[in-house]
Amino acid sequence: MLIISCENLVFSQEIEPFKIPLNENIFSKTSSNVKNNNSQDFQNKTIRVLISNKGSFEQKEIILTSTEEIFITSSNQLVANSTTPITITKDGDYFLVKFQGIIKKVLVNEDLIVSTKSAPIEIENIKKIGASAKYLGKIEISSAKTNKMKIINIIDIEDYIKGVVPNEMPIYFGLEALKAQAISARGYAYRDTSLKNTDYDVCDTTGSQVYNGYNSYDTIANKAVNETMGQFALYKGNIILSLYSSTAGGHTENYENVFSQNGIKTKFPSEPIPYLKGTADFDYGEDLSKEDNARRFYETKPESYDINSPRYRWEYIWKIEELEDILAKNLIKFSNNEFVKPSLKNREDFGKIQNIDIPKRGVSGKAMYVRITTDKGVFLIAKEIMIRKIFEYNNKWLPSANIVFTKIFDQNILSGFKVTGGGYGHGVGLSQYGAAGMDKKGFSYDKILKHYYNGISIGSYPVECNFKEFKNCQSTFYSPTAKAYLIIEYSAKPHDLTFKINDSVVLISSQNFDKKYGQIELKKWMKKGINKVELVNYETNMLDFSNHNVKFYVELFGHDQK
Repeated sequence: MLIISCENLVFSQEIEPFKIPLNENIFSKTSSNVKNNNSQDFQNKTIRVLISNKGSFEQKEIILTSTEEIFITSSNQLVANSTTPITITKDGDYFLVKFQGIIKKVLVNEDLIVSTKSAPIEIENIKKIGASAKYLGKIEISSAKTNKMKIINIIDIEDYIKGVVPNEMPIYFGLEALKAQAISARGYAYRDTSLKNTDYDVCDTTGSQVYNGYNSYDTIANKAVNETMGQFALYKGNIILSLYSSTAGGHTENYENVFSQNGIKTKFPSEPIPYLKGTADFDYGEDLSKEDNARRFYETKPESYDINSPRYRWEYIWKIEELEDILAKNLIKFSNNEFVKPSLKNREDFGKIQNIDIPKRGVSGKAMYVRITTDKGVFLIAKEIMIRKIFEYNNKWLPSANIVFTKIFDQNILSGFKVTGGGYGHGVGLSQYGAAGMDKKGFSYDKILKHYYNGISIGSYPVECNFKEFKNCQSTFYSPTAKAYLIIEYSAKPHDLTFKINDSVVLISSQNFDKKYGQIELKKWMKKGINKVELVNYETNMLDFSNHNVKFYVELFGHDQK
């Protein structure tokens, strides 16, 4: 899969976000506009969000206002301060900053930083949720092509998540579902490194996660974010790739059966991810990778957590000539794609459809390959996103690749095809409608997440601390109870450590550890609400451990606590 920046993404008409699987955690911007690959960047708690306007990430004019005085600086020098609107344009090598009848010229080789004391910054000529866009934090304005500019919102990570959750999940899905969404969105933001060679971390569209800033803040969504503050879904002490989609259709899919893997040659199916395993909402008692079972499953409506989704089950019908035109057009369009074989150059080389079948399905019954047989040859399409793109209906992708095909005959002549399907999106990880269904059945957010992510725990950010610096060796998080465990992993031989847990200084003896790993119950020092855990010292015991690292996090809900 080719990873590209948000500015180069072409978005479909699909509402449900297609989440790109990625690998690491990178945040913050250095003075040279290159991101600093440092796990401690989390402790700075800011994220850089590229802002769009009507599908474009480059703007000709920016009009700023606020309920407080606006300050604009460049190279730490004050350029403007005003309580009236400020208009910024670009003319060649200069930004033009216009306010109160004054025009100031600033070289574009240095970014403009917009801030207020505490009020949101409003961009009058960008609309979000039907009103002028508003953002907490700071706004950075940088030069783009010709006389255009880029806008980046530099914002606290938790405030960013508050602007994501109500845009990725309806508020009426319930508080526990929203909490699960908040943790998934927080983890996804930290794991999304597709943009690591750019000067921003995420964009505000489905290329990352939908973020509409302060306009979209909601009391219930804010509560969900606040009551999961600093919490992540973890697998073996690492933040998971928390993929999610709208509707799984009753059964999620294995990661490897949906996504490809880059290398010298693209691999599909990809390598599996152990916590992204297909999960049935209930025991349906059938192997859905088998054709007959998949057909029964998707042609009926068995009980599931996401059964109330409008896309839980759906069907479309094509006339044969219509489908032939669609498939021929799209096979030509994607003829150079490695997931379409063989390539098709001309419409007449496609021929007349004789059959469409699915030679391999995933554990949810999702089509991994679709085979089209015509009187001119056989075409094989791999990978769910490509299948959805090529079998379009009314100029839109198929909602999912959980599909079965049925021939339609008119007096024994093949006259069309019906596709019956279930779900909306890639179907890996959290089902958002499923989370809503589980919420309504009384499940807590940790139970929801553990249903969709296999073998995970819920805990604080995993901090890696170097003893030479003791820099940012702390983690702050919300705990719903006082019960929790401090998990410590050493890079070398265990030794005694001193932590400050809220207001208490606690010596952790290495005698409690097995080799390089150990856990300590924190009930004595934890509280319900906001907690802070900080590594403050280590005991040398006449030995020098200063070249060692230690990793620690607080586990709130263990992987064995169902």
